[in-house]
Amino acid sequence: MNWNKVKTYLIVSLLFVNILFVASISLDFYRYRNSSRTSPELEQHLQAYLNRKQIVLKASLEEFNDTMAPIDISYPKLSEENYPKLFEDYPMYTKIHQNKKLSINLPLAMVIKKDDNLDTYVRQFNMTYFGSEAFLLKFKKEDNLNTWYYFTPVYREKPLEEAFLIYHFDRKNQNLNIQKINIAVGNTVYEQKEISSPFKAVALSASRMPTHSVITDVELVYYYAPQKNSNIITTETARAMPSWRIRTEGGDFYYISAIE
Repeated sequence: MNWNKVKTYLIVSLLFVNILFVASISLDFYRYRNSSRTSPELEQHLQAYLNRKQIVLKASLEEFNDTMAPIDISYPKLSEENYPKLFEDYPMYTKIHQNKKLSINLPLAMVIKKDDNLDTYVRQFNMTYFGSEAFLLKFKKEDNLNTWYYFTPVYREKPLEEAFLIYHFDRKNQNLNIQKINIAVGNTVYEQKEISSPFKAVALSASRMPTHSVITDVELVYYYAPQKNSNIITTETARAMPSWRIRTEGGDFYYISAIE
């Protein structure tokens, strides 16, 4: 037996199988990219597509027979008049940077005790100082020395990004840092368009994910993506687009347009 020929045949066969594998993924991706709605056939293909990409879907997906439209947003200037109680209670620890970002730096010993529940503290702080504003928790993250809470404002019951309210409990430096940037909605008269399928959004986002990713949440949001190297503090006006926000177990977020 000519082992050189056998090895050559095996290598050619493996290359052929890999080509078919990549072609199959590409075909599925093409189907999703060019489909405005998800047919039952495409739903059946989604799981096979994710399996080939070695991606796990834990989030529940369902179609929305609804419409959304872009909205104009701006980042308003802030002053002490916006938060009088905050500046009254913590005058030495509260600052406004570049007229737009609110920053509070408090010694941990001043605000919480060792056994205090951080969830409760954050909820009460929000109600006391930002009670007239609506927020949704985007994520909570913690390790041995840090705990972060990241909130986004709400518009029409959907998260509105990119603006934030962040709490960072830093146990190493015994400090609580709170940062906040406000957002305002302007023009809302753009044409309403049909929302694209979440199945399509998952497939498109999966094409950018590393292998072994686990998708945990899929949610409709309004999203403004600042240009690279830009700063939202210096942004005067922008347009937030209806988008699908896909989150992975590793804490990564992917945004896919929800309208054509």
